[in-house]
Amino acid sequence: MFPPSAVLRRRRGFRRRSPPRHLGGAEVTERHRLTRIIRLKERIRDAKRGALAAAEADRQQATARVEQAEAQVIELVRGYCATGDFDARELVHRASLVEAAREQREAMQAQLAELEEERDRRAAALAEAGREVRSLEVLDDRLAAEEKAAEGRREQAMLDERGVRYQRRAG
Repeated sequence: MFPPSAVLRRRRGFRRRSPPRHLGGAEVTERHRLTRIIRLKERIRDAKRGALAAAEADRQQATARVEQAEAQVIELVRGYCATGDFDARELVHRASLVEAAREQREAMQAQLAELEEERDRRAAALAEAGREVRSLEVLDDRLAAEEKAAEGRREQAMLDERGVRYQRRAG
């Protein structure tokens, strides 16, 4: 029978598309390039936003662990003080447990500080990506305005030329 492309051409309203830009189709304009860059930068910004959210979640989990460790230390000390009767070995054992809990809490606080620094770095990267996107959008708006003004000038020149031709014919 007919190849599929011939069938498509026979259908009513079928319009043959120009080849893709990378194959020498329609000309790639500055505005098109800028639009593609903006879309790419927006995807990068969204990825950085996701990384920031993950860092914030990690920080919140670390904060909860630190608070839990602090509560554990306080509970150990309260429990040991409430009994009142201590012999030397039990006192040394309880002191070592309190010290271990305190060291664990300090390690968790150090980890929390690192996570907060990471979150701050990611927030700064996200802010920079946002500024980049906004600056490119401003450039895109300017380019669109310039293209619109150039189109208006071309149309006005064409109308002026038609007017001159009409006057020459009439005069």
